[in-house]
Amino acid sequence: MLFESNRNGGDFELYRLRLDDMQLTRLTESKGIETEAKESPDGQHIAFASQRDGDFDVYLMNSDGSDPRPLTVNDAADRCPQWSPDGKRISFISDRDGNLEIYMMNADGSDQLRLTNSPGSDEVPDWITVH
Repeated sequence: MLFESNRNGGDFELYRLRLDDMQLTRLTESKGIETEAKESPDGQHIAFASQRDGDFDVYLMNSDGSDPRPLTVNDAADRCPQWSPDGKRISFISDRDGNLEIYMMNADGSDQLRLTNSPGSDEVPDWITVH
């Protein structure tokens, strides 16, 4: 189970709790909020929103918390990452064009594409599988 907590009195950080043995592991330690962790379908990576560089960007790290790296880098707020069922893409929201819109990118951060364009806010993207 992945969750966020400010249990150490600072900003929210990401944790993993293994339910089989109740082992708790802290995955992040940075200045700024870490939130919205989503594990990849293959369990190898975690996408999350981080405020470690001042504004929110989408980051990727290995499932053990190692090698955190930004997938989005801009002055906007990029948040709410969601993995595609095949693990090849990540959707997210961003206000980079003035209001919240839904975007998609490859899992390595390349080919960022805006999917919605409305005068209101579009939020909480999720992937569905059609059978």
